[in-house]
Amino acid sequence: MTSILMILEATVGGIRRHVVDLLVGLDKKRYKVALIYSLSRADAGFKKAMVELAANGVDLHEVAMGRGIDPDMDFRALREILSIIRKTRPDIIHLHGAKAGAIGRGAAMLCGNRRIVYTPHGGSFHKFNGLRGRIYWAVEKSLGWISKTRYIGVSQHSCDQILQGLGAPPERVHLVYNGISAPDVLADRPGQVYGEENQRNFKILFPAVFFEAKGHLEFLDALHRSKSKLHPAIRIFLAGDGPLKHEIEQRIQSYHLDQQILMVGFIEDLGPWYQGCDLVILPSRDEAFGYVILEAMYFGKPVAAARVGGLKEIIRENETGLFFEEDAWSDIAGVLNSYAGATAELSELGHNGQEFARTNFGLERMIDETCAVYRETGKKESD
Repeated sequence: MTSILMILEATVGGIRRHVVDLLVGLDKKRYKVALIYSLSRADAGFKKAMVELAANGVDLHEVAMGRGIDPDMDFRALREILSIIRKTRPDIIHLHGAKAGAIGRGAAMLCGNRRIVYTPHGGSFHKFNGLRGRIYWAVEKSLGWISKTRYIGVSQHSCDQILQGLGAPPERVHLVYNGISAPDVLADRPGQVYGEENQRNFKILFPAVFFEAKGHLEFLDALHRSKSKLHPAIRIFLAGDGPLKHEIEQRIQSYHLDQQILMVGFIEDLGPWYQGCDLVILPSRDEAFGYVILEAMYFGKPVAAARVGGLKEIIRENETGLFFEEDAWSDIAGVLNSYAGATAELSELGHNGQEFARTNFGLERMIDETCAVYRETGKKESD
């Protein structure tokens, strides 16, 4: 039996979903799994997932870690992770996200373990600017070479960032697309989550953590400056939470958009919200993959997103979804109005997207391909 120790700091959003799905889905007859996690950025979904992880035999270890550089906290986390690695003696250490990638590799090497797999999930590469960014880049690159890290990119875009940004050898970079299982479709009318007053409105769902990279503020600014006014029958629902919540609320109020843009908070089960909406949008500034777009497609919903990162690998323009082009931002309200008047076309996009997503992005494939990387990591290190 192969023992796998995963380390995760950002227990939130898509990275949290990826790790939980992987931990639960690994064959427990072949793998003994453990997780080191932090609750400093945990969402409600992870707190519930901890019960599921424990029920599936995952050995859980909480270690306080923060997103930014904090020498005192980082040193304490390194010391605690070192202790856990020495006690559990894992065959392979799989790191997720920038902070876990740095501290985890440092601890692994101090313990003499070089069987390391690292999935950056995109968050490691868009902050190379400034002095701290250059320091981080130097540390990241050095850790990769010294530890002989094997990388997993969740999209080709992510793999390209690893290859170009870190200069990693191509043979140590593996493409493993995120995957999900087919969701349960509710038998009753799911639109009730939106309220009776919105049943005749064109409902747009924007489900994303309130982080800068998700583009909430730029989207609101564009709506405010738009040449056209948003059609009165359009309602945009922001499903999420995060550090930008207060600023987003303030901007909605100051732009007098509060009658048409509604904040519904963190939604643990987005299924009914996907089923009841007419369109799902994700105007991100950067996106390693885009779980919510994939989820919407699984539900057969039309999607519109920024043409960035891994989203370009999920969406086939005018076939499985739509892109917000650069020139669309000057009249983003007009673009959304045009979508509201093209329900037949959107329905066809949703149908095509559903077939494409379920054919190409299954959870079992993601788990099988990750296990193949584990086997390769163990084999190379033992040769």
